[in-house]
Amino acid sequence: MQKNGRFFRRPNTLANAAILIALVLPATVPQATTYPLTLPDALGGPVTLARRPTRIVSLAPNVTEMLFAIGAGDRVVGVTRYCNYPPEAARLPKVGGYTDLSIEAVLALAPDLVVVSRGNPRPTLAALSHRGLTLLAAINDETFDEVQQAIRRIGRATDNEREAEAVCRAMQQTLAEVDRAIGGIEPKRRVYFGSLSAPYFSAGPGSFIGQCIARAGGENVAADLGSPWPILSLERIVARDPEVILAGLHGGGGDAAECLQRLRASRVWSQLSAVRNGRVAVMDDDKIYRPGPRLADAVAELARVIYPERFSGDGPTTTR
Repeated sequence: MQKNGRFFRRPNTLANAAILIALVLPATVPQATTYPLTLPDALGGPVTLARRPTRIVSLAPNVTEMLFAIGAGDRVVGVTRYCNYPPEAARLPKVGGYTDLSIEAVLALAPDLVVVSRGNPRPTLAALSHRGLTLLAAINDETFDEVQQAIRRIGRATDNEREAEAVCRAMQQTLAEVDRAIGGIEPKRRVYFGSLSAPYFSAGPGSFIGQCIARAGGENVAADLGSPWPILSLERIVARDPEVILAGLHGGGGDAAECLQRLRASRVWSQLSAVRNGRVAVMDDDKIYRPGPRLADAVAELARVIYPERFSGDGPTTTR
């Protein structure tokens, strides 16, 4: 289903694209993975897999999304409590949270591969490795290139190289479409992404969301601040007068229409160009916060909110 333009896709768009493109990729694309397989992980260490993994545990939501996107979801037997996408992942056994993992819960699932992320506690990962489990660090730096490298890395480890490549190509195509739509825009619109009540945390240039804003052609009002999540004073926000305001769905944003109404009722927020012109949007936190296979769609949604006139339809766009 499309919503207000071509960049609002069905939740399984990338998975479907992976299957479709994998069927037509040229013969130069690697076929089946040969085991035993030794490959470097995101933290630089070599990892050896004796055979094709059949029982996989994911220790991060973005890793879970990658596994399902490349078609390895049917072999995932355990996830964290924050792994809620795709919906079938939320129904899998839980092994704790992102940082409060249960070693016993992971061991009970008898995985032959545990895919981890840099944010998982190193002592816990060391304990799992000491118990004889095979760990693969999927992603280290949260950048666009690293996300695609992680998808390919997982695809090679799980014997889903063709599907992983297809997912990456679909992401690249979406980003290329965004580039064509917003190419040559000057001046860029000022964007504030952050909380709408004190303390005013904002997405700085070092955050993944800051990268997404830049990739979508926006000028981040917190771009000159050093911290990934700096706290801005309300006076500074007013002084920088953002033309687009973005809030997270679960971070106090709520319904976009109600959010806009609340800001218009504020003596201070109502002064901002974004509020006067109705350019206030609420984004899906999970999609935009997670460096995973949905990041291209997140950038596309951002671009559409910032520059709706460059896409189908007129006027400001709000998303939920």
